[in-house]
Amino acid sequence: MTLNLNTLHWQNHLVLDESKNISTLLSAESLTRCLKNLDAEFSVHLRHLGTYHDIPPETADLAWVQAGKLFVREVELCLNQTAVVWARSVCTNNASFWTSLLQCGEQSLGEHLFQNNLPWQRSPFVYAFADIEGDDAVQKHWARQSVFHLNQEPLVITEVFLPALNSFLA
Repeated sequence: MTLNLNTLHWQNHLVLDESKNISTLLSAESLTRCLKNLDAEFSVHLRHLGTYHDIPPETADLAWVQAGKLFVREVELCLNQTAVVWARSVCTNNASFWTSLLQCGEQSLGEHLFQNNLPWQRSPFVYAFADIEGDDAVQKHWARQSVFHLNQEPLVITEVFLPALNSFLA
C-alpha cells in the first residue's frame, strides 16, 4: 500500500454519504480518544521523528513551511496491531515547545495535547481524499488536517484514514 499526498485538495466542509462512525472520527477533537473507544487494542507505531529536508506535500500551501527547516513526527495509529490512521505532525525546527511535545515516542500525541489544558488555539478541520495505491487499484480515503498555534508557533497535523479502519467500524 502506497500513500500519495500530492493529490490532496483541501475543503472546509465535510460531506459524507458514508457511515456515521467515520463521520464521528473525522470531526472528533481527539482522534485518539475515539479510537480507544472502539473494541480493539490501541497503539502507536513511530515511523519518523526529526528534521525533515523536503516539504511534505500536504503542507505545501502553508506559507511558513520551508524545506530543511522542519521538525516532523510521522506515526501510524493502530488497532489490534493494524495501522488504521497515518499521521504526520509538522512544525519548524525552532518551535521549541512543539518539538519537545512531538518527542513522545510511541505514546499518542493527542493524549499530550488534550490532557494538559494547554493554551493552544486550533484551526477548523479541512478535509480531502488521499489516494492510496493498493495491489490492483487506487482508492480514495478521507484525510483531515488542522493547525495548532501556541506562542505564535504553528503545528500542522494531517491524518489519513487507512482502508483497514473500515473493519473496526461495524
